[in-house]
Amino acid sequence: MRTMFTILTTLLFSMTLMGAESFYGTWKLNVAKSKLPCSADLTSETMKIVETGPDSYRNVVDVVLKSGETRHQEGANRVFDGKDDAVPG
Repeated sequence: MRTMFTILTTLLFSMTLMGAESFYGTWKLNVAKSKLPCSADLTSETMKIVETGPDSYRNVVDVVLKSGETRHQEGANRVFDGKDDAVPG
């Protein structure tokens, strides 16, 4: 019984860790529910975080304003190495 409990606990813990990669992905702002001051000017906003290496990522933001203007912004390549790095701009 004790062995079965250990195996079951180990499997559940490993499955939890496998689901921890949710940092990368695409998020869309729900403008209707947003309480941000700038959301009154937005039609839509999409943010995408892309993995660029084993310990690095970059973010891309696409915005569409009510005036029809679109904006595209790409963030610098960020590295998770535990060191302080200068950010351009």
